[in-house]
Amino acid sequence: MPSQAAVIASAYSFSLRVGRRSSAIDPWHFSATRRSMTKSVCIIGAGPSGLVAAKTLLQDVTPGSFKVTVFEAQSRIGGLWPNRKDDGGGLVHPLMIANQSRHTVQFSDLAWHESDPQMPRAWQVGQYLERYLKRYVGGADIRLGHRVVHAELEDGGPWRVQTESSNGPETSVFDYLLVGTGFFGKPAWPDYVPREAEVPIIHSSKYRNLESLLANQKGRGGKILVVGGQMSGIEIAGTIATHLSSAVNSPDEKEIEGPERYSVHHAAHRPVWVFPLFTSPKVNRSLPN
Repeated sequence: MPSQAAVIASAYSFSLRVGRRSSAIDPWHFSATRRSMTKSVCIIGAGPSGLVAAKTLLQDVTPGSFKVTVFEAQSRIGGLWPNRKDDGGGLVHPLMIANQSRHTVQFSDLAWHESDPQMPRAWQVGQYLERYLKRYVGGADIRLGHRVVHAELEDGGPWRVQTESSNGPETSVFDYLLVGTGFFGKPAWPDYVPREAEVPIIHSSKYRNLESLLANQKGRGGKILVVGGQMSGIEIAGTIATHLSSAVNSPDEKEIEGPERYSVHHAAHRPVWVFPLFTSPKVNRSLPN
């Protein structure tokens, strides 16, 4: 590894749930051995991992040890997590309910508000991350709308990082590079599912409302098939069914024509057991011996 530059491919093992530190690369070592000179760090991604990495480099070492720049391709921070109810550009439906309570979907150094729901929705997780940014990462240079297209480590020198934004291409130089992108940044599309057909075919990450899915069907009705039995498949099947039920029973103007003519069908390789989010602490009947 060159002496003047290093890759921090995963300096920390971060997750929204626990936010714990890995011992692979220790920024305290960098600050102790190179305290006389501020080092520049490029972080790719302003999701949970990128934000915690920036906070650690700014807050948990000697002040002035690192100058942190975060490049984020989207126009907001948060990664997969939207921060508004009407955020339609991300991969997660803003109204999706998290599959864990707020007591586990949080960082150890920032609690949720007491008024927040026990099971937050996706847009509320995004707002939680906005709070984290304001509290801990204000000293970083957050560059939204900047997509990293190339990064190269020069021989015996620094990292050259190329980005593209609305202002055009740009090249920046950094001492260290930290990749904070996640596993789920690209939708998975099965090979056996065609991209186009006579009926609308979309990925679950693109669904927002009935109108966007069925507007061109002119109320002819039919079956809505959801393929996939993981959490996103379960969530989207329930969401579409709820939207159809609301459209059928709402006294207001119908979002689509003939919502009662549609039904939701969920295809999965394995059985899916869906439990209510809240259950009674009292047992209604005695368990068998």
